[in-house]
Amino acid sequence: MQKVTAPMKLCNWNFKIKSFLFAIFVSLVSVRFLRSKESSSVDFYQCGVQTDSAKNSTSSIEGHYPRYSEVLDWVDNLCCFYPEIAQSYDIGKTFEGRSMVVVQLGFRRSEDAWGVWIDGGIHAREHISPATVIFIANQLVEGYRSQEAGVLEMLENIDWYFLPVFNPDGYEFSHTKNRWWRKNRRRINDRCVGVDLNRNWDFQWRGADSDVDPCSDMFAGDSPASEAEVANVVEFILPRASEIVAFLTYHSYGQRIFSRWDHSKFHTPADNDELMRLAEAISDAISEVSGRDYKVGTAPKMTYAFGGGSADWAKAVAGIKYSYLIELPDTGFYKFDLPKDSIIPTGLENWAGIRVIGHHIVKNHGRGGGGGGGGRINSTSGVGRIAQPRRYAKPVTSLLVDSRSGASAARRNAALILMFVLNLELLVKMTYGLRSPKGVNTDTVQRHAPIFE
Repeated sequence: MQKVTAPMKLCNWNFKIKSFLFAIFVSLVSVRFLRSKESSSVDFYQCGVQTDSAKNSTSSIEGHYPRYSEVLDWVDNLCCFYPEIAQSYDIGKTFEGRSMVVVQLGFRRSEDAWGVWIDGGIHAREHISPATVIFIANQLVEGYRSQEAGVLEMLENIDWYFLPVFNPDGYEFSHTKNRWWRKNRRRINDRCVGVDLNRNWDFQWRGADSDVDPCSDMFAGDSPASEAEVANVVEFILPRASEIVAFLTYHSYGQRIFSRWDHSKFHTPADNDELMRLAEAISDAISEVSGRDYKVGTAPKMTYAFGGGSADWAKAVAGIKYSYLIELPDTGFYKFDLPKDSIIPTGLENWAGIRVIGHHIVKNHGRGGGGGGGGRINSTSGVGRIAQPRRYAKPVTSLLVDSRSGASAARRNAALILMFVLNLELLVKMTYGLRSPKGVNTDTVQRHAPIFE
């Protein structure tokens, strides 16, 4: 076989200099790219550029009853596109192993900002409840996007905690197997499944309208907070109890706002007059938007008493001043199967109510979550663990740096080292690897030479 020497013209100094400068250029661009992503306020792992697509990715969930996977995607998108106001917490698993995810909205500029808790879907079949909670959260985000003064004030002074789907196992079951399912999905025995999560709280447990029959829709469980879903929320709220000043749990149906107490019609809290005035203001704001009349009162006087409920627990045990159970539309025609075209109107009217609560808190309490809040029955600050913000799995092919992660510096350094090695290899190959040693096969030279022609 004929031996040849590689063409010397390919290795002249002019080419070496150009190759060297090109490699340096690639390195500098790579470093700048990495650092710009690290310092950016947007999480570019999944988001791309923050344009109108950001709005679409969060608002597309509105107007229908989403599955739980859609809710988790919505949470990811909120935290992805709006990390300056949004973060989330995986506060624990359900009986079937689903994550319970809380979204926190607010600027988080002060450690003593007040907190507001809002949850939905504690009863699986009440689909309008999660949809409304999601809509309210999106309104805060939209107000931030448009720099609306009233919303910015609420985000500045209040940390908003949203648990859109309290009962993910039951919620999914109501979508796939039994539309009218109410409880969670823990198997109690060979015949019975589920506990009523709004009878399982550690205040007046197994009181009025609770049942010891495991097959009953109102089964209160084996013990207070026996269910993972309830225990997870308790562990999340109690360490923050001195800062959370309002607790709202959305149900359906009935169009009612229940003040305290749910367990007895013979007792009211000391600050009942104030609670009722705020509830009336919420009802008036709702009526101004839609004309719907949300009745205000207590459950025992308007419907029936029940023990072991979350709103009573929030007031009596966690010491949260403004604690309400709100029953969404309608008044009985559609019951739990409210048409989809009612979702956004229901969200809009209840957003008006939320604005009343937010402005009331800012006006009457200002800043200072540790300062009491008035009317607290039992301060439990510092009890339990503090859940940490959720960290999301990112595509392994991405070298972009997540500035919210504690491991961001290590990932940045690893990425820079890798980029340096790759560019160094490119530099060596382009400047020195092109001179073929004596005895190189002609076919090899002919195979590589056209690249540089």
